[in-house]
Amino acid sequence: MEVSRAQEIFESPTLIDVSYQGQPVFIQDIHPGENKVTISPLTDVDDKQDIEIDQLVEEESTH
Repeated sequence: MEVSRAQEIFESPTLIDVSYQGQPVFIQDIHPGENKVTISPLTDVDDKQDIEIDQLVEEESTH
């Protein structure tokens, strides 16, 4: 994923499905200068970790 798309998802008023290593995650913060994002699993928003933006995958919408 590119920084610009991660930013769009982060700012979106609706939930856009994103995953990291096959697990659905929530984007908590974006660090564009470092090309990283802070994420957490949807099941535990307090479990935060920083990863490279290109490790995020936007899931196809089933709606």
